[in-house]
Amino acid sequence: MTEASPRLVVAMDQVEKTWVSADRRFTLRVADFHLEAGKVIAVTGESGSGKSTFLELVGLVGQPDQARRFAIWDGGRPVDIMALHQAGNAAQLAALRAKRIGFVLQTGGLLPFLSVAANIALAQELAGLEQDEAQAQRAAILQRLDIAGAALALPSALSIGQRQRAAIARAMAHRPGLVLADEPTAALDPLNKERVVDLLLHLAHDQGAAVIIATHEHALFAKRNIEHAAIVIDSADLAPDHVRACLSRRSGP
Repeated sequence: MTEASPRLVVAMDQVEKTWVSADRRFTLRVADFHLEAGKVIAVTGESGSGKSTFLELVGLVGQPDQARRFAIWDGGRPVDIMALHQAGNAAQLAALRAKRIGFVLQTGGLLPFLSVAANIALAQELAGLEQDEAQAQRAAILQRLDIAGAALALPSALSIGQRQRAAIARAMAHRPGLVLADEPTAALDPLNKERVVDLLLHLAHDQGAAVIIATHEHALFAKRNIEHAAIVIDSADLAPDHVRACLSRRSGP
């Protein structure tokens, strides 16, 4: 696939991030990760292996220490993310994040003082959608996710399942090219796990969005034949207090 291909959404080659805690250094290495529009991948790994850190990097929240290549596509053209970080261009990173990326967090991440509809409208406004277009998309996605009746409710009034569906609506109502979901089913009962996953995947498929899901629940996604990438610990050549985790992409579930 060529550099100019509009099908690519994100490309990461030799990307590394290291951080230091009280008793150890931890390095996350992403040797080769490329994701195309419409593709879904589940990222697994033990607790503390760096799944959330990987999503922060892809979501333009965290800055890598180094990268041979790190690009996210906007309008069919690659944007050099590492160059923006190195230039301290926080405004362009924020604009790209708001326009091209949707986030679904473990606990929903909705602003507690805004209604469901207002949470979604804020994401659409930040993405630059026109008001009429935003309102039509907001109404359609609330209906699709069966939460239209809760549009004016505050997040605290929702069930956990409704809250996660509202989070999906907020993440996708501006039609991002990339959706990042961090343990989106962790707080749900088995029935709602299945429902939320299916709604997320069907909506992403209809919009042609690429999806990265960080999860402990490999079986939930494997039975849907979703591609799998594992973050594994590989510290054999390092000092005892230095832990390295490497993302390894696999060709199947």
